[in-house]
Amino acid sequence: MFNAGEQIYKYQLIKKLGAGGFGQVWLAYDATIDKNMAVKIIPVEKSVDINLFHESRIGSHFEHSNLVKIHYADIVDFKNKSFIVIAMDFLINGSIISKTNSLGFIEMPLAVEYMRNILFGLDHLHHMSFYHNDIKPNNILIGNAGQAVLTDYGVTYTQNESGSDNILSYILHRSPETQQRNEVSIATDIYQCGVTAFRLFSSMNYFSNKALEVGVEEYERMILSGQLVAELPFAPYVPSKVKGIIKKAMAHNPAERYSSAYKMLEDFNKIAFPGYWTADTNNRLIGKKRTSPNEYFFDITPCTKSRFNVAAYIHYQNSDRTNKISAFSSNNLSKREADKLIERFIRDVIER
Repeated sequence: MFNAGEQIYKYQLIKKLGAGGFGQVWLAYDATIDKNMAVKIIPVEKSVDINLFHESRIGSHFEHSNLVKIHYADIVDFKNKSFIVIAMDFLINGSIISKTNSLGFIEMPLAVEYMRNILFGLDHLHHMSFYHNDIKPNNILIGNAGQAVLTDYGVTYTQNESGSDNILSYILHRSPETQQRNEVSIATDIYQCGVTAFRLFSSMNYFSNKALEVGVEEYERMILSGQLVAELPFAPYVPSKVKGIIKKAMAHNPAERYSSAYKMLEDFNKIAFPGYWTADTNNRLIGKKRTSPNEYFFDITPCTKSRFNVAAYIHYQNSDRTNKISAFSSNNLSKREADKLIERFIRDVIER
């Protein structure tokens, strides 16, 4: 439909940034202000709302470092078709998904900071009487100062719109009450923050893989019954305090969730951890301490068909020396015993 170099209204298209069922997002140059913008181009017939400028009217309200601001919107004709063109801040660093490591999670110091940023911006959005309703890693960009910035207000609603038949939401992050009664609220945004946090800290692809595994109808049933939350398989490198925050945010009963984004932010502010885990390019977990350059890792090798050896190590970066840690190394273990020993080692790096 569109090509680099073409001019649509006052925007010269440079590079396509993304596409979906709604339309496309392009990096474009606005010669009238000599500035690059991110431009969303939506065919009028694919608009999700009778009010064609729903998203732009919402996004133009925000002056916040953790919320993308929309600067301009109009209907323009291009190649004998009508399009909604929405121009917003262009953030060159893309989405936070780019910070995912080879095992599909974001290391804890960065994930904690991103969640703090988003909750701070979301609290401001709520005070402006809006519910975002589409909080997910794809809609969290990296700002010029490295901060997380929430974007995409295409299915953002107000209190007066909650419960109406035209409520749209992303199924993988949909809360039980949105699924059942088309409700949107602070509580549904908190639920989506919990889903997002699980993906950042534990597994970026867990929910999409679960939906593919069981099918859409069963996934929706799991949302409604609370089974989806009850069976969350937290990775061992997720600290217990982070697990508690996520479980509270995703509580099946909205009344048991955080009462505000700021309350959830306060709990993230309380998290203290001396160590964390990331992954190298070989899909190997690497432990790190926040105050030391040294690295931790482990090996698990079979010694018989059903028995395993576990060896834990510390690598001293300054001397390029590696020592085995005897307290977390053992031979001839069952699979369950080996997994337990590795989990203890992982927790020890995080907590001590």
